[in-house]
Amino acid sequence: MAVSISTARLAQMVNDGVENNPVVGIDDVLRAPGEFTSGEPFGAARVADGATYTFWAGEGTGPGGRIIVYEMESAQTVDMMGVAAHNVGALGRTISAQYWDGSSWSNLAPSSGANETIVWIGDEVETDRVRFVVSDSGDDAAIGVAFAGRSYTFDQRFYQDYDEARYPTNVELLKNPSGPHVLGTSVIGKGSQVEWSLQHLREDTLYNNSFAAFVDAYNKGMGFFSAWRPADYGTAYYGHRQGGTIQLPNSGPQRRKSLTFGMQVYDDY
Repeated sequence: MAVSISTARLAQMVNDGVENNPVVGIDDVLRAPGEFTSGEPFGAARVADGATYTFWAGEGTGPGGRIIVYEMESAQTVDMMGVAAHNVGALGRTISAQYWDGSSWSNLAPSSGANETIVWIGDEVETDRVRFVVSDSGDDAAIGVAFAGRSYTFDQRFYQDYDEARYPTNVELLKNPSGPHVLGTSVIGKGSQVEWSLQHLREDTLYNNSFAAFVDAYNKGMGFFSAWRPADYGTAYYGHRQGGTIQLPNSGPQRRKSLTFGMQVYDDY
């Protein structure tokens, strides 16, 4: 599964009835004032630029694996971390998402060896250091994008009328016909697109700093991590804005709001 949730956090989510509500990552601490203190000279800062085509390369081997550490100038809130555009699963290794608890490193949620976008969700902590640890590998590991920050959970889940991007959806087929014959074909992959449509959301879940942080990042085209039904399906995405900005039409009743937004998601199937 590409979504790893700590036991304590999952129990709390179940208790609150939100274990399968859509979750997005906000307030990326890797962009907060601070510096990468491990992972160089192999380009650790590249994981924070949002691009899936610039990579940190964990060259060589070592008893502790390959490590990326980011130290903030001040403590920040973290309960969600993620990676995308990586080859760790293909190498048969695992990634651990960890935070500094003041005396030692702790896993935010269980390690994962998925060969796809991974999201970790755990209890909310205040920390000034986070890191990603790739288990020891004889081959070069690479990570394109990483995230550490807070999670925002919508107050409605998806039941139907939602197209999961389990396989590439934007695929253009070019044919070379000659009379009744097809001389050849070529395929142009343009990624995948998903659309979230959430109806009749409560105002109190939208008019707050957390939702505002997500809308600001989305509207500006910044990449973000998400999971649409974390407990049941364990499918995580890394994507960017597709289409227009997020709007909040009044859908009623009781001053409820609805919103629809698209995502161009990174393909790593």
